[in-house]
Order: sequence, then structure tokens, then C-alpha cells
Amino acid sequence: HQPLLTVEILPRDAALALITGLGFWLRGKVRLPGMLAGALAGSLIFFVITNTGSWLGEPAYAKTFGGWLQALTTGLPGYPSTWWFYRHTVISDVVFTLLFTVCMSFRPHPAEESKALLHRANSHSDDSDTDTTPIEIINLSLAGVKFRTDRALTPGSHMILELPNHALRLDGTIVRGCGKETAMVFDPSASADPGLTRLLEPQRLWA
Repeated sequence: HQPLLTVEILPRDAALALITGLGFWLRGKVRLPGMLAGALAGSLIFFVITNTGSWLGEPAYAKTFGGWLQALTTGLPGYPSTWWFYRHTVISDVVFTLLFTVCMSFRPHPAEESKALLHRANSHSDDSDTDTTPIEIINLSLAGVKFRTDRALTPGSHMILELPNHALRLDGTIVRGCGKETAMVFDPSASADPGLTRLLEPQRLWA
């Protein structure tokens, strides 16, 4: 049996943990340039950390700056260079990211799946002078909604989210905003709407 924690395994775990954190940080920035930058950064993080671990754990490497550079470039004699592995890692990560982006482009956009509208709770959606704001939903759950809008909304404002395609009107309160992104929590009675449960669980439109 191999030990669970070794000089070879720990750097891999550390690299994967950092890449996972990078992925979580990029969740709200899913544009192609950001995804490609994340793929390249992930490849570099894994390459540098794992090969540094090999340099520390492999007796054949001199424990000098030159030995570390050897671990990051040519590697040990008799094996393909570490640059060779890095090049193929970058190529595979970029190709996968591009394929993933192309596949996701065929997925209907949330704004197309349901036209979402937001207006103040003391107005009525069928009035001609209603101050109604179209929004782009980022994430929708039983607890609340995160969305983009071109209009600044004051935290604490009581608003109504409408999903006309699904016949849903949900009361809620604006809790925070960051740039064009805003979060709103639903009132308990709105979260209990069976229509919202049916919308989220079988279809998972914005999970």
C-alpha cells in the first residue's frame, strides 16, 4: 500500500485545491476570455507545483536553483522533458475549454428560457406606467435570486420578481448589489410557491 500523504502526492493535492478555488472564483465570470485565462492558469499552477514537488522528492535532482529549473524544463535524462508534458497539458486544457464553451452556447440562455421582470411591490404589472425592469437571471433557488440589471436597486427595497412564462410572481427584498449584479431573497411565503419548486427541481433552469 502506498502512503496517503507523500512528497509526490501532497503537491498534486495542493495544485488541485488551488485550481478548484480558481474555478469557484470564475463561476460568475463565464466568458470565453476568462475561461481561457483560467485554463492556462490552471495548467501553469499544476505544472509548477507538481514539478517543484518532484524536485524536492527526487534524489536525482540537485537541491539548487539549477536543479529546480531542470525539474521545470528538461527533467531527468531518459524521460520526455517536463516541457513536453506541459505543452500537451496546455493544449488539452484549451481544447476542452473551447469544446465546453461551444457546447454551452447551444444551451438556451436563461433570459430566453423565461422573460424575467422586476418591479416594486406597490405597483401592478398590468398598469401602463409600471416601473418594470427586465433582468437577466444568473441563479434562481427557493431562497432567492441573483440577477443582472442596468438599474441600481436599493438594499431593503421590497420588489416582485415575475416569470411570465411560468406564471410566477415572487415577493422579495433586495439584500445587496455589486455593480450590475444584485441579490434578492424571497419572502418565506414566496419561496413556498409550488410553481417555483416545479420550475427548479425538474428543469433546473438556473441551478
